Amino acid sequence: MTRNFEKTLSTVFTEEFNVLYTSPSKKQKMKKPRPSTKQLGYIFETKAAAYLQKLGYRILARNYRFLRGEIDIIAETTTAELVFCEVKYRKQTKAMEEAFPIEASLSELKKKNIIACAKGFLQENPQHQEKQARYDCLLFHRKQKNKETKNSAESETLIHLQNAFYEQSEIK
Repeated sequence: MTRNFEKTLSTVFTEEFNVLYTSPSKKQKMKKPRPSTKQLGYIFETKAAAYLQKLGYRILARNYRFLRGEIDIIAETTTAELVFCEVKYRKQTKAMEEAFPIEASLSELKKKNIIACAKGFLQENPQHQEKQARYDCLLFHRKQKNKETKNSAESETLIHLQNAFYEQSEIK
């Protein structure tokens, strides 16, 4: 009787195992998991940092936080100018691009937060206080596949907006 019980238990386990761990059929396509927003941010900030380094910039900080603000990249140019960079990524269709240009992706509130955070960086790093500073925006733009021309490739473009915005005197 014990043998039959063990045999039955073994059969049930094997059947359950096969049901749980069967490979997907050809009809079921395995989708790649999409990266999270945080992972995408890290990927494009890394690409932006590599781009700036190729230009000869020295990266001083990444994801610098001060109070409620954050600056994606703080770099120094070869002429000892400080650059506070915001990195943006957009995946746009042609209709979205016309209605909402990628250059308009920085809100006034975001600009104020970046400026306040930059002032915090300068307070914490007095050795950089006498340097000229500017605010850049690095925009990664990925255009989707074009169904009309049957172009299956997605093109990724980097737009580097130097002096994307300026510090205004009323911001303290």
